[in-house]
Amino acid sequence: MKTAVEITESTSATATVTPVPVVKRGPGRPRTKVTLKRVVLVDGAPVGRGRPATETKSVRTVVFIPVDETFNASVHGVGSKYIAGLAQYKLAIKRVDITKFRKLLKATA
Repeated sequence: MKTAVEITESTSATATVTPVPVVKRGPGRPRTKVTLKRVVLVDGAPVGRGRPATETKSVRTVVFIPVDETFNASVHGVGSKYIAGLAQYKLAIKRVDITKFRKLLKATA
């Protein structure tokens, strides 16, 4: 024998959902990147513009520093060997992630 099952619908209180406001970043450049400039050094001193002397070509080093700072060897280090034709040194000003910049500081300092 089959028995009839009675189905009753229960009403429950519905939860109200409050929308979360979307936070947009302000105008301008994102704060996750930093603009760097290339500084070429000979014996720890910055080199000016122009063609370098041939005897100093093998001792040149390069360091990238933020655009608004001036070079200080105690803060920025002496850099790594500079090879003029290398693609990573081609641009004089570049934008990198802040985390990559911190890694670069640890490597050169």
